[in-house]
Amino acid sequence: MNELTKNKITNALNTYFETSSESQNKFSKRNDINVSIVSAIRNGTNTIGKSIIADKWYNKIAQAIDYTSKSYWDIINTSQSAELLNSFEESRQKGVNRTVIGDTGIGKTEIAKRYKNKYPDNTYMITVGMHLSPKDFLMQLAYAMNAKFTPGSNHRTLLSIVNKIQNLYLSGNAPLIIIDETENLKLQVVGYIKALYDYLDTVCPVVLIGTDQLIDNIERWNVRNKQGIPQFWRRFRVGVRHLPTVKNKDITEMLEAQGVTDQALVNYLIENNYNNYGLLNNAIVYAKKEAERIGSALTLDLFLTVHDLKRRKA
Repeated sequence: MNELTKNKITNALNTYFETSSESQNKFSKRNDINVSIVSAIRNGTNTIGKSIIADKWYNKIAQAIDYTSKSYWDIINTSQSAELLNSFEESRQKGVNRTVIGDTGIGKTEIAKRYKNKYPDNTYMITVGMHLSPKDFLMQLAYAMNAKFTPGSNHRTLLSIVNKIQNLYLSGNAPLIIIDETENLKLQVVGYIKALYDYLDTVCPVVLIGTDQLIDNIERWNVRNKQGIPQFWRRFRVGVRHLPTVKNKDITEMLEAQGVTDQALVNYLIENNYNNYGLLNNAIVYAKKEAERIGSALTLDLFLTVHDLKRRKA
């Protein structure tokens, strides 16, 4: 590893600690890196005593802070990220539940991960998969907070999670649970989220993140009077927040931030409904890599060529 890369990792590590509440000791323990190595690298020193710090430790630190030496897509603040981050802060500070609804592809998951990285000790985030069972849900949550998971008893695992959170709260902490992609929730799992609320009301708020499909599912279950749904929705409905829709202005600003300067390409992307950041990311990052490979500027013609698309006739 060359010195330039080491310096970039050092700068990224210091930036991480400037924006995170995590201490150097806790970071070292969590990532199984000797604290003396972390301290030396932060101070711009590549040796400990007479020993040179091995490249593997720089690589391990880079992985721990999600640093990559080459970025084709820069993370920027958007109106959507500001609203979601505000919902997290409001939920934690006021001790209230939130249900945050936003379109797909606007960066909800990445924003939540950034928030979790900023407050790693007291923020517990899990993602709901398409086939997540109650056992899987409780296992994810237990592992996220290092609580005991009992394979044969969902109830015991739930109580272990509750006990862990209550102890954190009594120790002066402000825990927060974030459940992402909740549009995938199955009816059976909803009951355990309700149980968490009942056990942890005023102790640990829960933030649900999802798309409009979550609301549609809950309303459908509510109409059918599915067990527990009216009670569940009563606890979370008041806290619903809708993130701003991505507009053409947002797309233009995002493309500008990513260094896309060809106006014909910008116009093409807007006219052809590249209307969320995830879709833009997939299209632009690949095109940027190809442009770099062949030593060309990123233009509309190149974009159409690398994606095997045809220019629309006027």
